[in-house]
Amino acid sequence: MAKFVDSSLEDLLQAYGKGDDDAFKVFFDRIKNLVYNFLISKIKNREATEDIFQETVFRIHRYANSYSSQSGSAYGWVLTIARNCLADYYQSEKPFYHEGLDPELGDLPTSMVWEEKIFFKELLCSMSRDLNQDEIDLLVDKFVVELSYEEIAKKRNLQSQNVRQRVSRLLKRIRSILTP
Repeated sequence: MAKFVDSSLEDLLQAYGKGDDDAFKVFFDRIKNLVYNFLISKIKNREATEDIFQETVFRIHRYANSYSSQSGSAYGWVLTIARNCLADYYQSEKPFYHEGLDPELGDLPTSMVWEEKIFFKELLCSMSRDLNQDEIDLLVDKFVVELSYEEIAKKRNLQSQNVRQRVSRLLKRIRSILTP
């Protein structure tokens, strides 16, 4: 394990994907608290968080060999898996009515994923002086509506690789705007 002390998360995940269990031990030690704290902040239920955390780790094990550093950071990849597990959890939960509300109003969206989408869309709209409407619409299609790159490309008469590149550049620009 000493050989991995200075390794990046990406290198560790790729080494684990090739079968090096020691790489995973170091990788897991580096991400476990971050992922667990991310999940507990979204759910606020320790038992459910532990279940989702275990599912996240299982999926990391299962798909580690498919990770490529060209597709993004290892931390982003892990958080995407955690978000997907979180979404699966909320989709499996039975809808409920908030106390004191009329049941005829229908189900209220309760998933944190839904709330995050609303927040993201509001954030993008508030950045209208930094992003034009077409850029905002592109990011909304990708992250709020959750269209695939291919679906967005078809909708906009573009190639999917161009859409990927635009999204990547927009995210970098947003990070530079939001990072002091």
